[in-house]
Amino acid sequence: MLMAVNYINSAGIVHRDIKPRNWVYEADGVTVKLIDFGVSVKGYLCGDAGLQGCMGTLGYLAPEVVQCALSSVSDYTSKCDIWSLGIVFLELLTGQPAFHRDPGQCEGYTEEVILREIQEVTQEGIEALLRKAPDSAGPFLSRLLTKDPARRPTAREALDDPYLARARSELLWPPRALPVDTVLNRFRSHCRASKTSRAWMLAVARSPTYFPWEDFCALRHTFKMFDARGLSGTVNLEIFLSVVVAAHVAQEQQPLEEDEASPSVMESMDEAKVRKMWEAVCGEQESLSYCEFLDMILPPTKRFSRTLTAAQALPDTRRQVQVLIPCPFSAWRCHVSWSASGIRLCPCRASCLCWRAAA
Repeated sequence: MLMAVNYINSAGIVHRDIKPRNWVYEADGVTVKLIDFGVSVKGYLCGDAGLQGCMGTLGYLAPEVVQCALSSVSDYTSKCDIWSLGIVFLELLTGQPAFHRDPGQCEGYTEEVILREIQEVTQEGIEALLRKAPDSAGPFLSRLLTKDPARRPTAREALDDPYLARARSELLWPPRALPVDTVLNRFRSHCRASKTSRAWMLAVARSPTYFPWEDFCALRHTFKMFDARGLSGTVNLEIFLSVVVAAHVAQEQQPLEEDEASPSVMESMDEAKVRKMWEAVCGEQESLSYCEFLDMILPPTKRFSRTLTAAQALPDTRRQVQVLIPCPFSAWRCHVSWSASGIRLCPCRASCLCWRAAA
């Protein structure tokens, strides 16, 4: 949950309505996702000034957001998300909302009481709330629920808290991730792919819903394995090298089996070769996003290979192939078309040839 907030805050997005109901489980029952960006805002749109407007859900508002409703000169930053997330964590650990009152005869009066409690909360009051939580989580929650936003940590700083050390260590080598040998092999295959093939595979990475669930989870856990080093939601060359080197060291420390006659890919690739491979794939691009990284490590698929072969076998530059795939941004299925000059996608937000049909 904190990684999700870190990712959007790093991109300049302030959610402003973080609460338990805006977190949903995926089909695996483990992965959670942040939803409902209805009142979110891009921080840079406000320029040097902070954000204004009392947006969010009663009980999860940060004190500075409540103050903003009372004074036109007050403002706030993305750290309001950190307070809200701290309240959510406290509720998950105690089973009770931190700021709650049963509705009285006058609903407006009840809301006013809660808003006043949040605005006037003191450090002693926060410590009283934290007594209900486990002792080990107290210092971590206390940092997130620092009333002064200037002293409150950012999401990235909170990720380094000792309370999360065990969870961070488990991210380094997830058991369901692809072996680093396999990652390098697929990166090398991507280097040899044509421009059209690369564009098509990026479209696949953006809408991987037709992959078997286990295969998709393996791809996602592989990205998490690399992202765990920087926790930025992207993978750059230095992070990529650090994972390859760590995997190579771990492999050298393991005794070889008798039937392992051929060297692994890592044994035949030094740092210079890895850098050269990265440059061939990324060019001058500094880092890879989640979808771009998945594009590099997608498994070979016969269905797409046949489609690409059919398109490339057509005689002239006006050739065009259309394939119906699930749209990554809606519940519709959209046509993806490409010609010799390149691929054209329909993510239901771009200007291109598109026909919608019920899924």
